[in-house]
Formats: sequence, structure tokens, C-alpha cells
Amino acid sequence: MENYKGVLMDRKIWDSEDVREYLERIIIEFQKLEDRNVFLEEENRNLRMENTKLYEESKKWESKAKEGGFFSRLFPGKKDKSDLGNTNPLDASLVRQQLEEEWEEEEDAKEALLEGLKARKIEEVPGLFIQYFQEEPTKEEVLNLLQKNIPRNDPAMLNVILGFLGEDLLHQFLTNNEDLFPLIRNKAVEFPNQWKVCKHLYLMEDPTGSIERQIQSILQILTESRDFQVLPSKEGELFAELFLAIFHIEDEEYLTPFVRILKREELEFLKKYLSVFQDSKWAEVVLEDLKNRSWYLRDNSLSSGVKLKVYKAFMENIENLWE
Repeated sequence: MENYKGVLMDRKIWDSEDVREYLERIIIEFQKLEDRNVFLEEENRNLRMENTKLYEESKKWESKAKEGGFFSRLFPGKKDKSDLGNTNPLDASLVRQQLEEEWEEEEDAKEALLEGLKARKIEEVPGLFIQYFQEEPTKEEVLNLLQKNIPRNDPAMLNVILGFLGEDLLHQFLTNNEDLFPLIRNKAVEFPNQWKVCKHLYLMEDPTGSIERQIQSILQILTESRDFQVLPSKEGELFAELFLAIFHIEDEEYLTPFVRILKREELEFLKKYLSVFQDSKWAEVVLEDLKNRSWYLRDNSLSSGVKLKVYKAFMENIENLWE
């Protein structure tokens, strides 16, 4: 970046193109740093989860070591004969008793998680979730457990839950728990989870328009806070497109918050789309562009699904101008 500055400072006259190029390069460098920061934050989160898992495992084995383990207690070694009495160390009843004790001492992962949810142990629940998932519960078992036991008025706990659920589970969880939608706007729910929820909500059936209003509310908060600026470039483009679609934008003025994060090609495309509402001569060109873009969204991912629905909304908005 210093090299760019040096080149410009050597010139006696700055023209508008120089300044524009200089600023564009600064923006590109800054975007690279932001993308790197997002990547490192995700890596840090994964490492914290792994550290929690290892910590829980180490506590379990440390406890076993202190107790001497099952076989150490079953065959304790030499003792004074007077202490043994008439007890046979291999007696079947003794073995059964020791096995029962060992079983009772093993903590049930599901019960531990239920207790953590009930007591709202925010710090402990991530580790308890990891232990529970190691038992490989079915999708229905996980959803049923959460449905019955998640606190209904605790955004911090909801944030933990949203972070642990995969795409398929999260979609079904949101479908089953519409009463939790207002909590998603709370500051205790982190931006990555809020954005992920927005994408899932957009793909849900919404006959009454209530879900659209929920998405509008969340997007409004995220736009005003500028949290979306930390998104990688592709996700940043998707955020801007979803914003235009969900608020039914027809004025280029509303692109202002996103200019800094959009690549030139994407910015020009969105400007051209919005120009149709001022001059319909661009309609055919934009519709063809939308069809070509949709053709390449073939992967079965969440982001591709959102983009396809957004482009469909864009095309419908343009076609409605001719009715």
C-alpha cells in the first residue's frame, strides 16, 4: 500500500482517476485483511470447541486415575488376611456389584446436557453438546430434546444452540420454533448466527409475510451496525442482494452502505438492475444477465438457494413493470 502512495506523491498533479485508483487499491487491501480476520475468527472458534472437548476428556480420565479404575478396585492387590475375612475376590456377587457401581458412576451425556440447559450453564453447554453428539443421536432425537428443554427467553443460550446446529438441523429447528425468532435480534446472538438464520428464514414458506418482516428487522439491525462488513466478499455480495430483495428496493441510493464491500462487477450489475426502475430500456439486458447468473448456481448449498430466490424476485420485479 505504501508503494501506491509513493507513486502518487511523486506526481505534481493529482487527477481524479489517480485518486480513484488509489482509493480502490486501498479498499482491495483492506478487504483482504478483513477476509483474513474472518477466517482467523472461525479458526479460533473451532480451536475453542476442540479445546473444550479435550478438557472434558482429560477431566474424565483424571477422575478415573484417582479412583484407580475398575480393575484396580476389583483386584486391589495384597491385603492383610484379617481384612479379607471370608470374602472371595472373584465371587460373582462382588463382580456384579462392582459393575453396577461402575455403571452408576458413568455420567450420561444426554442427562448432563439436559441439566446444563435447565440450569442455563452457558459456559458448560458447548462441551456438553460435544459429548452428546458423540453418542450419535438421530436428527429427531436432537430436535425433540431442544424443543422440550431449551429456555424460551434466553438469547445467550439460543446463540450457543444456533452455533452448534448444522444446516439441515438448524432449518428444521427454526421451522419448529417460530416463537424464538424475536430473540434472534438480541445483541447476545452473534452476527454469524444472525446472518445464517436470515438465509434460512428467507428459504422458508411465508404465506402471511410474517417471516419477511422478521428478516427485515434483523437485516436492518445488521446494516445499521455495519456488522455485514466483516463478511467475505461472496457473502457480502449475497447480503447486499438479499437486502435489495427483502426490502423491495428500486432506488440506487440504497446501495450506498454496500459500495465498499462489493467488487466492481457486482456493483455494476446491481446498479444496472436498479436502473431498470428508472429507465426500462435496460430490462431485457438485466433479465438475460439474471438468467445467465442463475444457470451457474447448481450446487445444493444454502447460499446458492438464497441467490436463486433473490434472482427470481429480481426478475419478477422487472416483469411486473410491464403489467
